[in-house]
Amino acid sequence: MNTTLFETKPPCPPVRFEYPEFWKIVPSSGQVYKDVKLIGPRNADDTFSAALVVRFTQLVIPGMGLERVVEDTVARKSKLPGFMITSRSGLELAQHEGESIEFSYSILKSLEKLGHGQMKICEKRILFFDGNTQCEIIYSATEDD
Repeated sequence: MNTTLFETKPPCPPVRFEYPEFWKIVPSSGQVYKDVKLIGPRNADDTFSAALVVRFTQLVIPGMGLERVVEDTVARKSKLPGFMITSRSGLELAQHEGESIEFSYSILKSLEKLGHGQMKICEKRILFFDGNTQCEIIYSATEDD
């Protein structure tokens, strides 16, 4: 399989990884964040079948702790139907303390693209800080993927 190298550019923290060359890259940014979304071929219509996001968010409250960011993430996601945490653990990533959290939830299918009903989404987030930048690696996929 041929791969392409992804590298961030300053002021984002240094991140570098290879991904399958046939995946699509969609960069975006807002007032306090920058991210890049890698979309797998089964997700060409952005139907959540496979996506990897690398996101950098400038902290609104400098010094906000990792535990609070994780708890805020869990609180936001826990409002989704069928929310369930499947795994949560501390880790070290490139000499940064971080946390890995896996959870699942349900969302409504897009009527035009997927039919009727709900589908289960499985998501894994790795969160850590680099200075006052919150870094997240987010993988989401349908239960089948």
